[in-house]
Amino acid sequence: MALHTRKYDQALDYYSKLIGDENYNEDAIIGLANTYYEMAKDRGGKEGITTNKEVYLAYDYINKAIEKCPEDLELHLAKLKLARLVHQEPLSQDSLNYIVQAAGNNLMDTVIKGEAFLALGREKDAVYTFENAVNFSNSVDDDLYLAEILVHNKQFRTARLALQKALTKDPDNVIAKNGIEYINLCETKSNEFFDIAQREYEEENYATAIEYCNRAIDFYHNSPQIAKLKAMSYEKELNYRGAIKYYQQYLAMNPNAADKQQITKKIEKFKNKAK
Repeated sequence: MALHTRKYDQALDYYSKLIGDENYNEDAIIGLANTYYEMAKDRGGKEGITTNKEVYLAYDYINKAIEKCPEDLELHLAKLKLARLVHQEPLSQDSLNYIVQAAGNNLMDTVIKGEAFLALGREKDAVYTFENAVNFSNSVDDDLYLAEILVHNKQFRTARLALQKALTKDPDNVIAKNGIEYINLCETKSNEFFDIAQREYEEENYATAIEYCNRAIDFYHNSPQIAKLKAMSYEKELNYRGAIKYYQQYLAMNPNAADKQQITKKIEKFKNKAK
């Protein structure tokens, strides 16, 4: 609960006390990894979290746990997340490869595989995998479990599918109905913030436009339109690194964009200016 409410210090304290416990050691290790990972996401990858010695200690715990339970995909997912925080990108990729190869055709394994793709920034693969997970959901409880994970990861479109699937089995399910209402509210708020971002851009308030783009993402989900507006705003501020990053993100999310050639030329031009 502390982790879901972003009370990270409480979560770290709770899981740290369970390390070494005969019954809860593995769950505690996974909990620590998830806590550090969520902290890093909240801080936007800022300095501080990746130099924390406790992160490296948690990483050692995971490796030892994997030695005892080498087929536990949750441990490999935790290792993947922490490997990124301690700048071990090749090891993150190794963990992903293991998860992809070892994952079975069931709900739990498919969700873990989707979370692995997401942790490495492979949004398109994550979305496809999460959509496939819906096919392995065989009960209302499965649907609600999947939707909860998807909402936490801001995969709202697929979460809505899972909740709608639950309602086909149980039309009066209050949790599913409330979940869809929550998703609709998030989408509405996100659209409102993006509208503000567009107005701020037109009024040449580029920093504010970026801020409201970020708010739109926080409430619902990233999109090609948001990525492009952020790139355009950074370009206007002559922040070429920022422009490159979000123009590339725009093309990754919209590979068949009508302006692909134009944007590609901009990226190459800005790479020279950013040197």
